[in-house]
Amino acid sequence: MLTQSGVYFGAGPALLPREVLSRFSSQTLVGHQCELRFYELSHRHPLSLARQREISECFRALFNIPEQYRLLFLAGGARHQYEQMLLNFSHRYRFSILESGHWARAWADTIEAFCPDRLTRVQVDVHQEMRTKIATADDREMLFTVLNETVDGHHLPISVKSHPCAVADATSQMGFRQIDVTDYQMLFMQTSKALGVAGMTIVICHEGLLAHCAPDLMPLQSYQSIAQHESLYSTPPLVCMDVLWHMLCWMDAQGGMSALSARQCERASRLYQLLDNQPGYKCRVPAACRSTQNICFDVPSGLSAFLDAAEKNGLYGLRGHAAVGGVRVNLYHGIDDDAYERLIGFLNAYGDKI
Repeated sequence: MLTQSGVYFGAGPALLPREVLSRFSSQTLVGHQCELRFYELSHRHPLSLARQREISECFRALFNIPEQYRLLFLAGGARHQYEQMLLNFSHRYRFSILESGHWARAWADTIEAFCPDRLTRVQVDVHQEMRTKIATADDREMLFTVLNETVDGHHLPISVKSHPCAVADATSQMGFRQIDVTDYQMLFMQTSKALGVAGMTIVICHEGLLAHCAPDLMPLQSYQSIAQHESLYSTPPLVCMDVLWHMLCWMDAQGGMSALSARQCERASRLYQLLDNQPGYKCRVPAACRSTQNICFDVPSGLSAFLDAAEKNGLYGLRGHAAVGGVRVNLYHGIDDDAYERLIGFLNAYGDKI
């Protein structure tokens, strides 16, 4: 029998901080002598437009987005962008992808299904010695990379700064670790990991790259058209934007990205140290490539017994992705200090028994 509430460590959509949930459920905008929620207004209402500007300004400030990059707020998930980029850029670019894990393979498979003659798959094995910098390329090659592989529990310690057109899926990195946006021509991130709830993807795109979008696309397919219409050609995902606003306010109140990144690294380092020091656990990712968000490991003595014990202690969502198995601890912003300490206590106690 549980003596305290359970904690969910699943991969996402992630838990939201309690303060964010409270603000989302209670905050209203006052207009026309009515109390209205942001997502109840027309997206072109003056109150809505003002809040949209605040969201963009806060996002730019938190993540240090230069003026020459445009922000697009799009409905759907990150995988939508795997296809939308082909529509926008396959007329001009060849594609190379650093195939480092589950989502990079899914991205490469999408390209291969539609543009096989324009794709080069660069195999990256985190267990092998790898180069730390990408060689320069001509300006007709677009390089794709996934910054953090949630399924595999690793990130790539590879700099793409010298590449003229690097594009990154930053879904499970943006909002947890500091990113130099200027290393990329484009980044995109689905919002349900660090930035709110599922249903929206934010695209950060350099104006120079927008100028190279295919000219004959319908408005909602074209990044350039969406940018020209300030993401308002059709109604944007307003509920997602509202949650994003409260997440950004919460992140700012925590001290911004420098403080959040330091906390993320500290939590992950402590957890990896525990796992490395307990012989009953086996980390599968080399230290140099370990994710600070998605900690993956094996329990050689038996996964089912471990998961059963965890759930009896109120810890849920620890089963690894079906593609790789094992255990996965997802350290997202909704995991507060009490929940984190409960996890550490359980792992220590269980590790001492096996």
